[in-house]
Amino acid sequence: EAVGTTTSTSGVVTIDLAEAQTYEVTIKETITQFTLLNPPDDASSFTLKIVQDSTGGYAVGIDTFKNNAGSTIPVYWSGSVVPIVTTTADKTDIYSFITFDSGASLYGVPAGQNFG
Repeated sequence: EAVGTTTSTSGVVTIDLAEAQTYEVTIKETITQFTLLNPPDDASSFTLKIVQDSTGGYAVGIDTFKNNAGSTIPVYWSGSVVPIVTTTADKTDIYSFITFDSGASLYGVPAGQNFG
């Protein structure tokens, strides 16, 4: 499986599921939104590896997904608890997301936090 890499622009990270289902994102600024593009027409999943750069300290809105039209995509977490992304320099968090409705909603699962 191909691993896509992406960065942020003005606090927005774009995840294009037509390009990859696994993405590595190096955080170099506060992330206020993830934009999800091209979700398949049925159930699918994708994984994000979120790496703080050598400076660290940047907040990541892991619960802030929108579609290409700018509409909010709700993210459901176990126990309704939104995880806090590690902000320590050079640390890595991994999150998996599953959709059963072509990206209209997501279920998020922290696969691991504070690696490194």
